Amino acid sequence: MNILFVGGNGHHYLMRTVKEEAAQAVGCACDGVDAEASANLPGRFDTDVPFFDDYHAAMDKLPIDAVSVGAVYAHNGEVVRAALKRGLKVVSDKPIATTWEQLAKIEALCTQKECTLLTEFDLRSRVNFRAAQQAIKQGLIGEPVMASAQKSYRFGQQRPWFYKDRAKYGGTLLWIASHGIDAVRFATGLELTTTCGHQGNVSKADYNDMEDHVAVCFAMSNGGSALVHADFLRPAAAPTHGDDRLRVVGAEGLVECRDDVCTLITNDAEARDITAMGSTANVGQDLMNALNGDQTYYNTVESLRMARVLLASRDAADQSDVREIPED
Repeated sequence: MNILFVGGNGHHYLMRTVKEEAAQAVGCACDGVDAEASANLPGRFDTDVPFFDDYHAAMDKLPIDAVSVGAVYAHNGEVVRAALKRGLKVVSDKPIATTWEQLAKIEALCTQKECTLLTEFDLRSRVNFRAAQQAIKQGLIGEPVMASAQKSYRFGQQRPWFYKDRAKYGGTLLWIASHGIDAVRFATGLELTTTCGHQGNVSKADYNDMEDHVAVCFAMSNGGSALVHADFLRPAAAPTHGDDRLRVVGAEGLVECRDDVCTLITNDAEARDITAMGSTANVGQDLMNALNGDQTYYNTVESLRMARVLLASRDAADQSDVREIPED
């Protein structure tokens, strides 16, 4: 599979498949916003990969099967739309849209033609989160009642320039809280129907247009509740860059993901490690499998649904009010 990589601010998990020789990088391109970061893209490969200043030109000239999008966050949607218009398959870092207008244009393209649009929510490809999903699916905790998820990152010495511009950054909810929100949906299999939230910047004065924390509450489709919180406040001395957690409490037990382990406790049994219940996970391979038709973990429907959930949640957090999450 021939892949074009656009933008220097994303994870580009498909790079792993190129290095494993499961795909070929035929080009890298600037996202049209951050030329400096984009120019560093070719250096992330072990072989020479041609670079294009214009991603439109690259899409028109190169023999491409799929596009990996990792642009300045608010520009992901423009690159996604350009690829979909050309009938190309897309794997994009989140968010795939930072405005309702952007999302409407993407949804229109997906309605008009058969499209593949995958969003890189990598918690879906971690064995402990898959173990939690399997335990819940098998009814080991009974009906899910309450879910909570956490995404905490070190901030580091600095962040890219566009974090200081909300119009280009899009919001911390869309960038990191999105992982926890998706994890709740993925593990429980339940939809999120209403959302309310609060966010702010208490500690990062130099980045006053960026939220250093966000907390969002949801009603789940079965009447249960969920809470997701995210922050850029993980201490510098912490042993890892990120601290990702998920806890789902059911009528008969609970599952908890923490430190790469999934633990199950039920009314009938003490806490035990069930991580092995999760299938072998490799995010790059999972995305490649989805591009080739096995869309068990990543697919277009999930990408579009999550985009709606995230935009409604950000609106609710922006206004500190309650929003219905539109179904389509």
